[in-house]
Amino acid sequence: MDLDKAMELQKGRMVHVNLRLPAEVVEFYKKYNNYSAAMRHVLAQYVCEAKAEDEEKNNDVSFY
Repeated sequence: MDLDKAMELQKGRMVHVNLRLPAEVVEFYKKYNNYSAAMRHVLAQYVCEAKAEDEEKNNDVSFY
């Protein structure tokens, strides 16, 4: 996973969404000074990894 890509993704246009999360998840992130930024960072990393996996699958041409 490319950390620079995750950071770049976070700098883009942001959209506000309401999101229900389990209490345990919120409690975990509350230990951070800016817990919403920590959540955004984790989500951006996940998206970068998912995109990389999709690209890898699309580039993996198998001939039978």
